[in-house]
Amino acid sequence: MCSIVGCIGVKHSREVVLSGLSRLEYRGYDSAGFACYDEDRKQVLTIRAVGGVADLRLAMQERSYDAQGLIGIGHTRWSTHGAVTEYNAHPVSDCTQRVFIVQNGTLENDAVLRAELAASGHRFSSQTDSELIAHCYEAALQVITEQGKKISRGQLSQMMQNVLHRLQGTYAFILLLEDIPDTLLIARQRLPLCIGFGENVAYVASDILACAGLVERVLFLPDRTYAIVQKDNVQLFAWDGSELAVSIERIAVSWDESGMRGHPHYMLKEIYEQSDVIRTLAYYGPTDVSDLVGRNISLIDETVIRMVGCGASAHAAYLAQPFFENLVSIPSNVFIATDMRERPLFEQAGSWALVLSQSGETADVLESVRLMKERGMCILGITNVVTSALAREADDTLLMRAGVEVAVASTKSVVAHIALLYLLAHEIAYRRHKITHMVKDQAAHNLAQLADVIAQHLVLQKDALLRIAHSLALLPHMFVIGRAVGYAVAREIALKLKEIAYIFAEACPAGELKHGPLALIDADMYVIVCSSIDETAYRKLIINVQQIKSRHGKIVSLVYEGQHELQVLSDDYVIVPVPQDPLLAHVVMISMAQYMIYHTAALLGRSIDKPRNLAKSVTVE
Repeated sequence: MCSIVGCIGVKHSREVVLSGLSRLEYRGYDSAGFACYDEDRKQVLTIRAVGGVADLRLAMQERSYDAQGLIGIGHTRWSTHGAVTEYNAHPVSDCTQRVFIVQNGTLENDAVLRAELAASGHRFSSQTDSELIAHCYEAALQVITEQGKKISRGQLSQMMQNVLHRLQGTYAFILLLEDIPDTLLIARQRLPLCIGFGENVAYVASDILACAGLVERVLFLPDRTYAIVQKDNVQLFAWDGSELAVSIERIAVSWDESGMRGHPHYMLKEIYEQSDVIRTLAYYGPTDVSDLVGRNISLIDETVIRMVGCGASAHAAYLAQPFFENLVSIPSNVFIATDMRERPLFEQAGSWALVLSQSGETADVLESVRLMKERGMCILGITNVVTSALAREADDTLLMRAGVEVAVASTKSVVAHIALLYLLAHEIAYRRHKITHMVKDQAAHNLAQLADVIAQHLVLQKDALLRIAHSLALLPHMFVIGRAVGYAVAREIALKLKEIAYIFAEACPAGELKHGPLALIDADMYVIVCSSIDETAYRKLIINVQQIKSRHGKIVSLVYEGQHELQVLSDDYVIVPVPQDPLLAHVVMISMAQYMIYHTAALLGRSIDKPRNLAKSVTVE
């Protein structure tokens, strides 16, 4: 969520930091700030603003903030402690205005720390937990300076140890000390942090994308480590103060400056990119999956498929369940990562979990990974980011090859997850002798044909989807129903309606209507019906729709070709084509629904790419 960027050794740190923050804005923010050491004034100068980097730039212009600096730090905030105000924006500082910090994460012992610091005479200028860290360092620095000594590297390391042992929680931060303007102090516990190295220049960021194109040598800080960073030198330490070897990786990460390519929003652009993503996976995916299973042959012996995720990634897992159950003939379970610590794990050591995350940095997902690894389980990460924490902590990784997804609401990453799981199910089924080699090879052709179907029908069904969007934009609430995999589609549709259109939508298994929700059906209630390709489920769904109609509810249906009975019962509908493999029919429905909901949100004037209160990469719990 929060993004942090720092640099040391560049002539104009301000532009480098702001540019890095701009690249990470898609992750979510509500305020932004920057601080650098001004050589002329011999002090750190800070500026903050509510809003994003553009608002921060405007504030700089209006307040004649002209500091550049050879060393600077910046931040975009997604608030956890304290309201969205300028004084709660980062960088925050201590009482003496000599210690400046930008932080991602949360402190769990903030109330205790605040009381201890207040009792010692510290006074606070914000409601943030991050400011408490600055005050802890102020107190530690005071001990050193009272001894009348110049601060040495050894004392810096000892100071870091002393303060870090006082902090409880998950965090990553950068410290800029006014008294040592050639050094950045950084630390990481659970949350990501990396250092990029150039020629006599160092960059620090919560995501390597911030300095993509600027560096090819990167140090990803291990968990529970801290570092002392200068433009041409870095020292890395474990939590106990022992110095660690610096392991630098060569990684070329590029930044796509093409923007929205003429579309009004990134979300619409990314919906249209789904076909290209599926074609890419149809080409590269079979080899990626075959190689992975070859490296991890125990995958084919699993007696149950376990998938873990949050939000849209969890929905993608639900949508992929039929692949394993129909092709491999084994049960498939989906676990919501946020609940895993509160339930016992009965899985045996050596069993596999498929962990889904677009960013690979989602805090709840990473905590579930660590919990499962403590139990001896093996982790297969399925992510879009090769440099992510999930890719580094998993036992093996499948990459989605979807390109950067900027909009908070996941679209192309959902279909990428489903496509990869489709290929994985075929590979496991083949190796278990459930399907022939010909059927396995056909999977890639099925995906390529699916890509064509999605591309064609977003155009062919455009008018129907727009017509329904106009209807939905008038509604304060609705139900979304389906049976079996149709219910999985319904959950994803309900999430998107809440997420970007701000419309309350409740997903409900169609068969459960009569067990309570039917009491809410009247002439003012609209119900979106997600049809099923399975004939038995479809027949049962028709009964549920008739129950709604008999109570004067309004029906809007996503209906497959040839399902005339549902069309007749519906007040409005859009026809969803059935691709070559009917198991992929719900992927077409998902894509068309995303397009419909996008236009619903556009009609309502919503902030589509960056919806309120939400973030792309949820790095706090």
